[in-house]
Amino acid sequence: MVESNPYYCPLIFQGLYVEKINNNQIRTAACCLNRPGPAVDHINFENDLYLQNQRQLVLQQQPPEGCTTCYRVDSQGGFSSRQLALTKFPNSTTLQLHKLDYNVDPVCNARCIQCSSYYSSAWAAEDKAYGKTTARSSNLTLRNKISHDIDVSQVKDLYFNGGEPLLSQEPLDILQKIDQAGNLNKLQLSLNTNGSIRPNDEIIDLWKRCGRVIINFSTDATEAAFEYIRNPLSWETVRSNIQWLAEQNIPKMIINVAYTMGIHNIDLVQPTQDWFREQSTNWKNRTHFYVNPCSGTLSLEYASPELKQVWLERYPYSADLPESDWRQIARRELEKVNKPHTSQLWRDHLEMIDQRRGLDWKISLPELYRAYKKSLG
Repeated sequence: MVESNPYYCPLIFQGLYVEKINNNQIRTAACCLNRPGPAVDHINFENDLYLQNQRQLVLQQQPPEGCTTCYRVDSQGGFSSRQLALTKFPNSTTLQLHKLDYNVDPVCNARCIQCSSYYSSAWAAEDKAYGKTTARSSNLTLRNKISHDIDVSQVKDLYFNGGEPLLSQEPLDILQKIDQAGNLNKLQLSLNTNGSIRPNDEIIDLWKRCGRVIINFSTDATEAAFEYIRNPLSWETVRSNIQWLAEQNIPKMIINVAYTMGIHNIDLVQPTQDWFREQSTNWKNRTHFYVNPCSGTLSLEYASPELKQVWLERYPYSADLPESDWRQIARRELEKVNKPHTSQLWRDHLEMIDQRRGLDWKISLPELYRAYKKSLG
């Protein structure tokens, strides 16, 4: 039955995503791409009503509403997280927690232009200074201990995002629990980081004993453009930290760049990829450069038709490129039809940021400015 079910995903039965929203409530899902359910005051992997409903829909060969991201990628011929899960986890409907996607507290030292106060305490502090309320406070989530009750003894795949995981105590606590269960050497650990923080010796020691460690550096440009996009981080600090980690001799560690591509940096993908290839030439680590489309205000979907045309001409279609190539991803986003009013949103957003931070996107992102001027004729 599993083999013939077009909507089956192992993570519906073996995965859990956890996100704290205040001091006494959380939201859960089957994975970090699955849309989270309503707020609850406890975790029950087997009997959570939202998860149960998704499992029942899959068993009835119906698509769970929260899984649209993977189904869309599948329909476009891409390789979705669902497809990856089918290769990694047992094709079974037995309930057993094998993959945990854990969203740490929204404590972060960066105010990335594609992010918000929901995920970053630095953004929240800036919003507060300008009289804007935030939907989630790290002062509250830090008191939330509900997720400490998760049974991680059978977890084989652990993913941390945030916030900034290396500013959180939670990755250390969960890894220690898995270590106590005697399963650390069987664990694949993945972690997203902005690269500004070096892990301490205790974390490094645990990483060295994991079955595999995948570090995804969120790097969306280099030099001045990076510092504008991930304000107030230092490019030199991040570049140095990436090199430092590669020198730590951690067995079976993979170092990736996770690039979020949008209106602000589509013209910087190739230079950033070239930099990473050059940087990693002499590393012993496996590496990969991932490109994911930006959502929200800076999404390529929200560019004006004229600006989209500039990029469609600059990055023409080629049948020789794989579907996973960043130019193919860009074209799929650019070919989406958006509502007319959205084409002004990205400029309003960048101008708001510039006014708050004393910056100028036209100077920090000159490639975008040139493309924008060209689009005006």
